[in-house]
Amino acid sequence: AAFHAAAVSRDDVAILFVGAKGSGKSTLALTCADLGACYLGDEVAFVDFEPRPRVFAFPKAATLKTGSFHLFLDVPTHADPIRGPVRYLLPPGAASPFGSARPVGAIVFPTHSTRLGPAHATRISPQDAALELVRQSFGGLEREPRTLNVIARLALVPTFRIEFGDAREACILLNGLVET
Repeated sequence: AAFHAAAVSRDDVAILFVGAKGSGKSTLALTCADLGACYLGDEVAFVDFEPRPRVFAFPKAATLKTGSFHLFLDVPTHADPIRGPVRYLLPPGAASPFGSARPVGAIVFPTHSTRLGPAHATRISPQDAALELVRQSFGGLEREPRTLNVIARLALVPTFRIEFGDAREACILLNGLVET
């Protein structure tokens, strides 16, 4: 199953950052990688159907929008005809895409804005997690009925909403919330 998500791993356990375009998935993944997590990928996360949810590394360069440029100053800006100004960054030490499946230990639905105060996380119910995962799946429900089974299993792992203005602070907060 494919989800609109970025992913990192800590101690070989994956954390999925799931959300809409511009929610802060890439910013969190790159910042967590900068703080020692293993970068697994950006924009799309591939999750096993069986036996338990595992995410496969798809370490393409992360696409950063203007709201995160101040965090990654040394990265050149490109003019994307669809997205506007963007920066592409593949952190050092990104996972190899071959044989890099990691069990999913947590799901995070981020909201990033420079206007937000201190990072704040709340645990969300499996029902709310499942609904959001359906929204962020890439058409798998129509093509592959097993996607609902994956969503049902993913919704049972610890799931959080995190609002943040400072990505480093958010990653530190997540380290305290997510058990590996």
